[in-house]
Amino acid sequence: MKRRLIWLVAAVVIFLPAHLQGSDFRSILVDAWSWGSGYAIISPTATQATVDQIKSWNCNVILMQVRKRCDAYYTSSLEPAGTDPSPEPGYDPLEDMIAKAHAAGLEVHTWVVPYRVWTTTVPPPHTTPEHIYYLHPEWFSQYANGDTLWDGRYTSLDPALPAVEDYLIQVFKDIVSRYDIDGFLLDYIRYYDIGWGYNPVAVAKFNAEYGRTGMPSSTDPLWQEWRRDQVSNLVKRTYLEIKALKPHVKVGALVWRTAASGRSEVLQDWERWMQNHWLDYASPMNYTTDNATFNANSLDSVGRAYGHHIYMGVDGEKNTISTTIWQIQNARDIGFPGMHLYSYAHPNSGTPDPDGFKEALLNGPYPTASPVPEMPWLKTPSKGYLKGFILNTDGTPVYPATVTITEIGMSDKNSGTGFYGFSEIAPGTYTLRVEAPGYIETERQVTVVSGQVSSLDVTLEHEDVPPIISSVRAANVQATYAQIKWDTDEPSTSQVDFGHTHEYGSTTLEDTARTTSHTVQLTGLSPYTTYHFRVRSHDAAGNVTESADYAFTTANYDEPTEIIIDNLDDACRTYGVWWASTAASGKYGSNYFYTTTADHRRYATFTPQILSAGNYDVYIWYTSGTNRSTRAKWRVYYDGGMEEYTVNEQINGGRWNLLARDKPFAAGTSGYVATYSGTGDTSTLVIIADAVKFVPSAKSVAQAKFRPDGMSVVLSHKRVSAVFANHFYICEDGKDQVCGVRVNSPPPPEGSYVDVLGVMSTVNGERVIVPSHIESSPGPGPPDPLLMLTKSVGGGPAKPLHSGHHEWYRCEQHRTANYGSWATHTFGKLLCC
Repeated sequence: MKRRLIWLVAAVVIFLPAHLQGSDFRSILVDAWSWGSGYAIISPTATQATVDQIKSWNCNVILMQVRKRCDAYYTSSLEPAGTDPSPEPGYDPLEDMIAKAHAAGLEVHTWVVPYRVWTTTVPPPHTTPEHIYYLHPEWFSQYANGDTLWDGRYTSLDPALPAVEDYLIQVFKDIVSRYDIDGFLLDYIRYYDIGWGYNPVAVAKFNAEYGRTGMPSSTDPLWQEWRRDQVSNLVKRTYLEIKALKPHVKVGALVWRTAASGRSEVLQDWERWMQNHWLDYASPMNYTTDNATFNANSLDSVGRAYGHHIYMGVDGEKNTISTTIWQIQNARDIGFPGMHLYSYAHPNSGTPDPDGFKEALLNGPYPTASPVPEMPWLKTPSKGYLKGFILNTDGTPVYPATVTITEIGMSDKNSGTGFYGFSEIAPGTYTLRVEAPGYIETERQVTVVSGQVSSLDVTLEHEDVPPIISSVRAANVQATYAQIKWDTDEPSTSQVDFGHTHEYGSTTLEDTARTTSHTVQLTGLSPYTTYHFRVRSHDAAGNVTESADYAFTTANYDEPTEIIIDNLDDACRTYGVWWASTAASGKYGSNYFYTTTADHRRYATFTPQILSAGNYDVYIWYTSGTNRSTRAKWRVYYDGGMEEYTVNEQINGGRWNLLARDKPFAAGTSGYVATYSGTGDTSTLVIIADAVKFVPSAKSVAQAKFRPDGMSVVLSHKRVSAVFANHFYICEDGKDQVCGVRVNSPPPPEGSYVDVLGVMSTVNGERVIVPSHIESSPGPGPPDPLLMLTKSVGGGPAKPLHSGHHEWYRCEQHRTANYGSWATHTFGKLLCC
């Protein structure tokens, strides 16, 4: 076994780049906690012992925690000195560590935690300088419910706040500019979980950018990506600001165990950082006691360096010494040019055994000392960097703005502070094009020099040309609702004036989401009525355009349509922690959401926009599997009630499953369907939120076509489709038997045609007409809209026909129709067709 292992290591070395052969990044995390390594850095004696110990392990890099919760284990005028433990009075741990480590031939990388503020419910002491906990509580991140404590005790800064980005950069630059450090290491550079990040300023900033309102769902893909961008913005700016101060300082980050899990679980897109060269190195925290898992995670990361370095992370605190040595060797065998160990205070599980760990290292992967691998892009740079701010004429940041280097097609979206930046650009002079909604597109020239950071701030001026409106049209026109559509030549808002005349009288709420393809839904319309309308759009600069007048006429009745809500639609909202997945087959759309069943606070809702009130059948779609709950809770909230259903999601997945039948839903968004955790299952089981479908029930279709109960109608030229002893059914030609309305009257012959006058009702869920008059008809006629009208087709008032004390109304286009025998029947203001 030993011979095989030695051969494998030798084979790997052969294929390593020349600059890595014979070198190895061997780093130890020295934390600043009292229960960890804190006492190893609080005095000159302790610091010397720490350096000597790490040197004796044949390691070459000290990752020293100098900022753990908005504090300083160095001399700072910006933040208070660290506590728990506190350094000796007047002692600068970082300054002394650098001097002693450099004398021993070791590198020192400052390890900082950007966002974490405090870690207990007991506030920090008041200090000079004052702690950020007291100075800026409005910067704290929170959950959607307003809770600012993660895990019941942690407070943190919200990554999306421009003020937070500016403040952290000020702190970072202070460290780099005053200390002779070799590297700068970011940690906890992420959200705590996908439910975190709901500071009101952050939500308002997101809504303003995308024209949204309200609180986005934690699983909303756009909201998730936007939050990833906020963290990435700080990484990018940190890298470029440090390179502008000291190009040789290596910038790294402790990152999530794999790139995919980091994106989905904590909104950390570290692979993007490596692709864009916003880090010199990433060090995945591959913390596990299972060697197979460690190997799989390492293999997942090995191809994500993109020409820079990845140093694999090993957790000594959780592992035995033998397991830690195996994992260090495994990472070397795979081809990583180094590793980090957590931690100095706990190199092994149980009682720390630094001597035993040293013996294992020297008899294993580290028999001799090793130099730190070179970074050729830093040692002999052939490319340069570019950074700057996008501002308006009064000097405030313009956001969002897109900055493009036109010659190479490289683009970057700036941050809320206005900052933009690019890494590793070939030397030369370039054209920088800047675009931002509401501002005039601007171009500037900039020269990039190898090994240097060029800076260029760009000032934008507001544009004053309004959007151009085209292709105005009415679509999907029903009896009570319609869609108004139009296009604009630039992203702009959407609003419609409408009414019975050119005076309009009604206006929709402005949809502030800027788009070039507009759709506005009009509801509450009257059947068979002409409406005038015009559309209006504002661009980002506030320039407005209105269209000319247009018109449409509503239909005689609404045709109910089915509604499908996918988990990625805005109408689906999740509460608590959910995750997106594509793993299971049979999903509806591109993915589905899942969560564990134990926590009863997690639920997902599917809320349809019901345009035509009526009865609907409700179906659900989920992916099945052995780890699904057998008693998933689904609830249907309908007009007038709620019913709960239990679903076995281990079976019947990948299809529509009927959940509820014939439930009444009012027009609007008052009704919805929800699935809940807290099923009582074990924590290993999950529930699924994938898609919900609302299908108009047979009763709803009849209700729409044949109008509400109590309405007087005339049904003309209808075929007798089925006959019974004391009732019969009428239907239009081409329909199935017993397809239409029941008539409570002795039946005429089946297959004959009749005209029926009566009043609509519903009996035991069946649509019924109680007739006051039935007359045979000569044959089939046109489909009957079955509407009670109050105006003639020509637009004027309907003309009554009189017979003694009785009157009724008729369609203008049927004035010549024979109403003879109907004249003796009273049916009020009825217009029949």
